[in-house]
Amino acid sequence: MIELNKKLELIDSIEVFYLINNSIATYNHVFKVAEISKNLSKKYNLDSEKCYLSGLIHDISTHLSPIEMLFYAEKHNWLINDIEREYPNLLHQKISSNMATELFDIYDKDILNAINCHTTLKSNPDIYDMVLFIADKLSWGEETIFFKEVNLDLEISLECACLTYINLSLDNKLILKPHPDLLEAKEYLECIIR
Repeated sequence: MIELNKKLELIDSIEVFYLINNSIATYNHVFKVAEISKNLSKKYNLDSEKCYLSGLIHDISTHLSPIEMLFYAEKHNWLINDIEREYPNLLHQKISSNMATELFDIYDKDILNAINCHTTLKSNPDIYDMVLFIADKLSWGEETIFFKEVNLDLEISLECACLTYINLSLDNKLILKPHPDLLEAKEYLECIIR
């Protein structure tokens, strides 16, 4: 558990980072995601601080342009798949995870792993991964085509809610070229929900 003063300093530092990078819309988004994650943490008996922090930091790299994201990934010698080359902003999840450590000295694996797959999810996600994934999607609001069904499926399980979001997004062509990790997450979730 993070000491209260250190926690407040960390949250202030994260807030300042978004503001000095002119990321006001992202700042508003991440605080909404952090609150949703914190609420979900209570439902699933998780560490609320981890869920809140992962929500705050998950988009810390979105101030970078897609070209800068690609450069960042290449500079770090990451394997970049064809979808990420075509849509480099998909790299922001991995970059944000890296920046959480580089900028804020966050080393907690639950937080870093959740940030690392918050856009695409992955095969065999853990509960923190799924909480951040769903909180990010629910933050887009009630007007989305998946909001109601995902919330209903949260009453069944996080796995069901994640699969519902993925299926509705693919079926309604919200994702035209799915990331391989998303397809692996879909396949994995279909197997365990059967």
